[in-house]
Amino acid sequence: MVNSIGETWYRISYKGKTLYVKSNDVSKQSFTSFSQTKYIANKTTYLYQSYGNVQKKLVTIPKGTIVQAKKRIGDWYSISYKGKTGYFYIGDFSKYDKITYQTSNTGVTYYITKQTSKLYSKPDTKRLGHN
Repeated sequence: MVNSIGETWYRISYKGKTLYVKSNDVSKQSFTSFSQTKYIANKTTYLYQSYGNVQKKLVTIPKGTIVQAKKRIGDWYSISYKGKTGYFYIGDFSKYDKITYQTSNTGVTYYITKQTSKLYSKPDTKRLGHN
């Protein structure tokens, strides 16, 4: 939606509340499925609860660990590791085998923040943000 001063905003659901985020603060992403592929950790890194390095760290993934993924959103790959399901950042890994991508349309739009973003109760930067 566009507010009265021409800014584009997206209405999102966050922790059970309907809030708004400026379009400049996010990029539009969707989940992509592909054939199960192996990746090797280039350095010690983490499995995160959700996609994004500001998310809770579930477990450490040591350098040299091989994991398998078959779904991603942007640069974040979904895996199960040591009994936990979460996401790793592909920049910390290298492909261990050949990968083939297949795009799937779930009909749901996801917005991934480019940086820490303020959330607002209305699409207006002059209103107090939600913490």
